[in-house]
Amino acid sequence: MPGGALKLVGLIIGPRGNTQKRMQEETNCTIAVRGKGTRRLGDQVRDESDNDPPHVLIRGPTKERLEQARRLIETLLDFTSEEGERMRNEANHELHVLNGTVREDKP
Repeated sequence: MPGGALKLVGLIIGPRGNTQKRMQEETNCTIAVRGKGTRRLGDQVRDESDNDPPHVLIRGPTKERLEQARRLIETLLDFTSEEGERMRNEANHELHVLNGTVREDKP
């Protein structure tokens, strides 16, 4: 799996799929990462987008909701944005909590 596609999938899906679920609940949209290199090993179902470049497919009830989901995803993937950094740090912290590897910083 190409490194860029793997990073895209990991950031959007988040720990145990929680980032993706949270964004979907917040926007009432379906968010899926598609394209070459984004399938999990062992997935048998093929899709016509499997040969496309990696991308995010958003489906939603209104243009406003679609725009809200797009903004969330763009912020998450923006490595120059403080808000994007905060979102990635929260996901990373959540992963450590779920794995039981949280380190408390001592003063």
